[in-house]
Amino acid sequence: MKRITLYCLIIFTALLPLGSQAQSQWNQWTIDAEPLQVNVYISDAASRFIIIDQMSQSSDSSYIDYFEELDGGLSKEDKDLLARHAALSKGKGGRLHFFYTPLDMKSALDKAVKDGVITEEEAQTERAVFNHFKARIDKLMTELKPSMVEMAENLLVKKPNLTDLAGKFSHFTGTEKQTVDIYLVPVKTTKGSYWSNTDFGNGVIAIWGGDINDLYYSLAWDICGVYLATKSKELGETAHSLRSTSSWTFQAGISYAYSPGMLGDAGLKRLTETASHNIRNGMNLNDSYTAATVYGLALQPLLKQALEENQTLEQFLPKAADVWRALQSLSTSMGYDPNLYKEYDFRKDSTHSFLVFGNIGWDTANALAKKYGYHLFGRYHSLSSYQEIFGKISKPDDTVILLLSLDDTQRVPADYSDLLPIPWQQIESQLKQGKSVVLRGRERDMNVILIAAPTRVELRSQFEKAADNLDLAKSPLK
Repeated sequence: MKRITLYCLIIFTALLPLGSQAQSQWNQWTIDAEPLQVNVYISDAASRFIIIDQMSQSSDSSYIDYFEELDGGLSKEDKDLLARHAALSKGKGGRLHFFYTPLDMKSALDKAVKDGVITEEEAQTERAVFNHFKARIDKLMTELKPSMVEMAENLLVKKPNLTDLAGKFSHFTGTEKQTVDIYLVPVKTTKGSYWSNTDFGNGVIAIWGGDINDLYYSLAWDICGVYLATKSKELGETAHSLRSTSSWTFQAGISYAYSPGMLGDAGLKRLTETASHNIRNGMNLNDSYTAATVYGLALQPLLKQALEENQTLEQFLPKAADVWRALQSLSTSMGYDPNLYKEYDFRKDSTHSFLVFGNIGWDTANALAKKYGYHLFGRYHSLSSYQEIFGKISKPDDTVILLLSLDDTQRVPADYSDLLPIPWQQIESQLKQGKSVVLRGRERDMNVILIAAPTRVELRSQFEKAADNLDLAKSPLK
């Protein structure tokens, strides 16, 4: 199952247990899936923030199209105010987490000032922006309310499934109680599947759009991650002992083994097709998304047995480590093997390639490749990977995409540092200030796109935005 992420939806909230089992009001529901509590919100602050933030970044054209149809479109004043919000958001590193709250907009801003998250001057800027657009957003939210309530109701019917998941993973991780807050995002148009993103540490999920089956696959994957995050130390120690993977791969692999892997024949088929697709497209276990899906597929029968036998994660991890070792030993045949292509020279192929280095965003990269009809190769930032790509694959006018974050130790190897549009020291300085860096240039007769962010979460968001706005014909690329 492909994981699609949202722009700027990594959010902060306290874990506050609520006792109600029934729908309390039209914009707040509680699902008591003991030992899991799911609070579902249609939030005034979050909804208004999403609409303005997406418009200010041109991330969702449906909102802009809607506003363009009202009262003669967006005026210069409209655009200036959106630019002020975008500047504030950028200055905060895109992390305006305080908007993800059940509070109304005024209360959310007042609380953020009181808590020292933003200054009174910054709050005044936001008040000016939201007050200016208030009447039009009110109209839009009134139109979207029925579809958002329908989304919430679709979640409510999944209570038996959530209860089953929670019972299994509560025992598996030794966690008595988890609370998850879900914020439903207003949708003007849907792209056919639910999108979600999770801040596992704070038990928060944001969702918008689409089909109920996709909704539950994503939601179950996210909730598995919430439980597994309570065992990050154990997962990290096991991953470190193997010296060839990360705790994220273990966490994501187990989550994929359950969802979609254990959610019926359709779910297992979905996971199998995803893993097979990644392998057919030349990916190996050095790509984190491929590793997680393939690992999840391999773990599925083992996890199913473990949950049926009420094993704990501590009992499961040694076996899971053995599965990873087996995958590593088979990686040449299962993953990308340069020898498969030794009789085919991509350097003479008239079709260009995207050469992506980094451990996130395979979905985004794959969508780009489909959009342009390009080949796609994705690798970690290892010297051997760069040598392989630039020695056997790349050719003039291919496009290199470098994905880097502070919370990931991977860096562009010194021998290939000339690919960076600016020196790493300058990039690192900006990242430490909470700023993201997106630059385009031309090196080694190839197009180069650098996307760097303070965190992998923000990096994924920046990659998605850059991909949405990418025009390979635009200078200075070619």
